[in-house]
Amino acid sequence: MDTLLTKCYNRQFKLEEGRKLKKLHALHKEAAHKASKELWPNREFRNSLIVNLTETEFSEDELNILALGPKFCATQRKAPISDIVASVESALYKIPRGNVIAASVAKLIHSHHKNTTHNLSLGHLNAISTIKSKLRQDGLIINNADKGAKTVIMKLSEYKQKMLSQLNDEPETKEELQSY
Repeated sequence: MDTLLTKCYNRQFKLEEGRKLKKLHALHKEAAHKASKELWPNREFRNSLIVNLTETEFSEDELNILALGPKFCATQRKAPISDIVASVESALYKIPRGNVIAASVAKLIHSHHKNTTHNLSLGHLNAISTIKSKLRQDGLIINNADKGAKTVIMKLSEYKQKMLSQLNDEPETKEELQSY
């Protein structure tokens, strides 16, 4: 009788746990979607972070992505689970009882890899690929400003000219670079 009651409680607990995890996942997804839609609610501030020295025009989503700066890291849509498991296993097989630990780690990773929340919407991810294609087509480069937290968009040819002029201004630097 006691084991039957325990099984019943365990089953009820598993069902409740599943419902709670599903609800939590839905809340995370909703919060990530809401946050990614409103990356920069203040357009003036966002536009102050970007200096476009070209004639190329960018959409709202593209400007939102550019304003995030170069240190922003988008979460991956699919984590490289097999690579992670392989590297963990190869390290753990070198220690005693490593195969037992590796198996439990692999099981844990596989069971939790679907719980990732994304910090960008699909529209913003499409904007990243559009930005990349514009950079290639128009011969542009994205850089940090020397001062301030600004993102500068300029033609690659102008960038190279400025770099060469700086090198020509300082002969010691030019000689040091040529020695490498």
